[in-house]
Amino acid sequence: MKFKDRDNFSDYNNFLTTPDAFRYARYAIEIQNGSYGRIDYLSDVPDYAIRQYPPPLLSQMAVWLSEISGLKLEYFFLLLSPLLSTLFVIPLYFWLKPLKNDFVTLGTITLGLFNFFYFVRTRMGYFDTDCMMLFFIFTALLFISKAVAQKDDWFHSYKYILFAGLTVQVFRWWYDHLFFSLIFGFSLLIGLVANRHYIKDIALKLLFFFVLLNPVEMVFYFFTSPFLRDYIYGSIFNIQSFKMPVHIYSTVGELLPVSFGMSIWVTTDNLISFVYAGIFGLILFYKHFRFLSISLPFLAIGLLSYTSGNRYLIYLSPFLGMGFGYGIYLSIQFINRIISRYHIPVYAIGLLLTASLLIPPQITKFITNPMYEERTINNYKMLSQLTPTDSYIWAWWGIGNPLQYYSQRTVFMDNSNFNALKLYLFINSMASEAENLAYKIISFATNTRASQYNWGGDLELFNKKIAHYKNSPSKPVYVMLYEGMLSKGILKDNTLSKDEAERLMKRLPDKNIRCILKESVADCSGLSLNTLNNRLDITDEKIRQDIKKVVVIDKNLSSQKVYPLNPNSEECIYLIIAKDGKVYKNTAHDDFEKSMFYKMMILSEDNFRHFELVHEDYPYMVLYRVR
Repeated sequence: MKFKDRDNFSDYNNFLTTPDAFRYARYAIEIQNGSYGRIDYLSDVPDYAIRQYPPPLLSQMAVWLSEISGLKLEYFFLLLSPLLSTLFVIPLYFWLKPLKNDFVTLGTITLGLFNFFYFVRTRMGYFDTDCMMLFFIFTALLFISKAVAQKDDWFHSYKYILFAGLTVQVFRWWYDHLFFSLIFGFSLLIGLVANRHYIKDIALKLLFFFVLLNPVEMVFYFFTSPFLRDYIYGSIFNIQSFKMPVHIYSTVGELLPVSFGMSIWVTTDNLISFVYAGIFGLILFYKHFRFLSISLPFLAIGLLSYTSGNRYLIYLSPFLGMGFGYGIYLSIQFINRIISRYHIPVYAIGLLLTASLLIPPQITKFITNPMYEERTINNYKMLSQLTPTDSYIWAWWGIGNPLQYYSQRTVFMDNSNFNALKLYLFINSMASEAENLAYKIISFATNTRASQYNWGGDLELFNKKIAHYKNSPSKPVYVMLYEGMLSKGILKDNTLSKDEAERLMKRLPDKNIRCILKESVADCSGLSLNTLNNRLDITDEKIRQDIKKVVVIDKNLSSQKVYPLNPNSEECIYLIIAKDGKVYKNTAHDDFEKSMFYKMMILSEDNFRHFELVHEDYPYMVLYRVR
């Protein structure tokens, strides 16, 4: 696989390709230096996150391999995911071996490995848990299939249930969610019923399986887990109040449902092949239902990709490959009846078709890029020099993990900890027009645990409580703003009234793009700016009708110029910002100019009473100290 900017890897500086990779990489570093603990003092202040213990197997594995090989940890951060992602082929092969069908096995392996989502989510630098999910699933299914096949041999049946239970426990170490333990239990139940075990045996074998999985924890999880509750009510039953706030899941690609067309594009890249795979997959399940029934829960999870998140396609794709391979097998059988003389060549061509038609061509063009450019990383690293060791970073959740990794500073929120009220407080502090209110919000939120908010469901009363808050931050706090926040949405869940949602919407930017610069002229989609003299030309006349005004800000010269257009428009404005030879175009409501976010991020003002400008490198990082 191609990896852009290879030179960055030479100093182990910039090669991670997903936010969660920074978290697992940080854990590995802490394990190696002996500082990993149950409480994560860099996360979710002032509550502090409770971490998995023992540490995640992915991080622990990188440390073990580093110590055994003598290689630096960063090699394993880069390479473990693509290497481990192929291991599921081994248990899959042995699970499907009783079908005695090379086409089914090859189709399952090929589309399981090379569907675009799995390929992308297991690429170099994607130091995350997806790379071994299929391995544990197919290993457990292998043992469950052997257990349910031994109807009259109780010893071997219980032996394989034991192996399945141990596999699930190791899986828990890899991916710490009991949700999958329940799914494996359901798989065992389906298999026992499909293979007509006696009711008493079914009950005893299920009991034995769940005893292996810590039944007390399972029961407690089933009735108390917010993850399970929110998943069932939010994702399956589509109840809005149990969903993650829309401005989060709308910006997290893996949480967005996949369309039918997209599911074709990332799997077979061909409608006929996709439908072909689906039809013959159903036929295969019908003919071998007793054997394949144990995989139905995971097929169902795969189908949830159409409603609950495209990441689930990595579970659906192997089954599509299975169906496609079975269709080719039946076609070969039919052809051999007609021209039996060419049995071997036809068989070989069938295998070649199975493999070649299930590899989407777009993976050959995919280039793995580091998640951040070098200048961004350098800014994140500077936090360790610009801030005291015990400081809190007041920043958007989307960069929490990278900030922790590069600066070793504590963040208010990160990519692994979501709290609707904390998110609201952060957004409200930036949307506030009054500096004093922003200061009170930050002071309250960094001094008070989320469990002690006591807001009682009344947001108006909660805001009044904060407005009367008198204490200063108990720890040094720094407000960190960055480019990604210039295109974030706002909190729109049920904690907000319509009026409050609209107020915030007007105070936050809508879109941010980098303009294309050619010979000192920046093309900003309908606008062009001469960076030598800051002359603005409107190339799209529609802008004159739709936009209230254009504000050109030269951050190098600390100057701005306003171009009034249509005062009767819907109060939409364009901000054209020039800095260090680059030009950016922001779309916003004109109320945005009243917000603290505008004053801090766009103007980088340094005349506040409660906020001192410490560092300005727009748009990569603008940093203020809370006085």
